[in-house]
Amino acid sequence: MCRALFLLIFLAGCTPPLGAPRLGPLDGQVIASEGTSSGIQTFTTREREIFRDGTGLMAARPAIVQRGGARAYAVLTNVRRRAPNAPAVRLMATGTQLLPYERHDRLYTHCIDGCQKAEVGAIRLTEDQFIAAAKNGLPLIVEGRMQSYAGSVPAGAFARVLAAAEAQRGSDPPPIAPRGDLVFEGPVPEP
Repeated sequence: MCRALFLLIFLAGCTPPLGAPRLGPLDGQVIASEGTSSGIQTFTTREREIFRDGTGLMAARPAIVQRGGARAYAVLTNVRRRAPNAPAVRLMATGTQLLPYERHDRLYTHCIDGCQKAEVGAIRLTEDQFIAAAKNGLPLIVEGRMQSYAGSVPAGAFARVLAAAEAQRGSDPPPIAPRGDLVFEGPVPEP
């Protein structure tokens, strides 16, 4: 009995204070990958839930894709509904500014306890918008056909992705070799 009480007190001391962010061992991790033949580098974090209610939730994560000196910035989104109708995102905004959102797919995900209908997509950002989000975070307002969502992608996630991409910016990958299954517009690069 005394051991159980001691263990309970010991474990209670290991929990963060009420209201403190609960970061798991992977929350601060940047996921980096590089294409073996293309040399395209991708930097992102784990998906983070930024909105949840009884019928829907939204997760997001910042991402940078780069090759040599060229770079693209985005926030990857995953909007899910646990209701009969699938999410249908009509627009995304931050404050009063509309953001360029592109839907990539509508699919069924998280099929552990009944599948959830999801819409995955990307919000394209400029370099200035990404850097500002690394300082202040990115509050999002999402208007859908059946539901609206509001949440904020934390500044720390943008800052970690930006720092990881900056650390690799100088490494210039080899040129892309032409392959028979790819269609090039314009002249084919020399191998």
